[in-house]
Amino acid sequence: MRIQPTFQPVSLESIRPSRARYLDGLLEAQDALLEVFVSKSRCFAMRTANGDAGHLVVLDTGMLVEWFVGDEYDEHAHHWLPAAIHELGLTSALVKSFDHAFLSVAMEQQKSVRVRGALIRNYRRRELPRYERLRYTSRLATLEDLPCLREVRQEVFTDPERLLALVRAGGVRIFECDRGTIGFGLCRRIFADRPHVEVGIAIDERFRNRGHAPYLLRDLADRCVDDGLFPVSGCARDNEASIRVGLRVGFRARYRLLEVSF
Repeated sequence: MRIQPTFQPVSLESIRPSRARYLDGLLEAQDALLEVFVSKSRCFAMRTANGDAGHLVVLDTGMLVEWFVGDEYDEHAHHWLPAAIHELGLTSALVKSFDHAFLSVAMEQQKSVRVRGALIRNYRRRELPRYERLRYTSRLATLEDLPCLREVRQEVFTDPERLLALVRAGGVRIFECDRGTIGFGLCRRIFADRPHVEVGIAIDERFRNRGHAPYLLRDLADRCVDDGLFPVSGCARDNEASIRVGLRVGFRARYRLLEVSF
């Protein structure tokens, strides 16, 4: 017998247990960008006569960014997404390629699919040649460094409040040489109770295309590993330069972020 749930608006906090099951079931770590989206989205509990069956998270644009159905209701999931599309006015979904349950039901409803991003979840350090001209120092940034960090001419990390929060959390390293500040690296925990951290670097335009990027990124990733953390990252699929830098130092972009239109 087919079971049909209702989709009840709820708070993000109320679906925390359901989200924990969802995150524990993923083959790889959650994406940091999607977690930002989740914090700004509408949440719905899937409820049946027998109790809660899962949850979904939707942006105001109608884009579905998270879908979870408990194993005990898995046989019904492919019926439930069409109902949610109709009832909640869903237009599309952002799906991680390693989120197999979500991907399978979304693909059954797709009208078109495009690759939005590359998701990097594997790191195995690779050796790089040593060049005297690429000497630099690395240190943890403090609040006193904020003016210097904000003067770095870059287009990657432009939100001053997020940068401030990361400096306070000890998640920013500053890279310097005798010619000034080369740039900085960010190491941000995706969840406080999980070991995965999003890493990324921003290089001042004066130092770009001089070979610094692989060394700074590897320095950042190695420090995470030494601290018992797992570095992950993600970038737009058309950002070939960033993907090549990651490959050079040992990152592997085996997964994709897909936009599925309904």
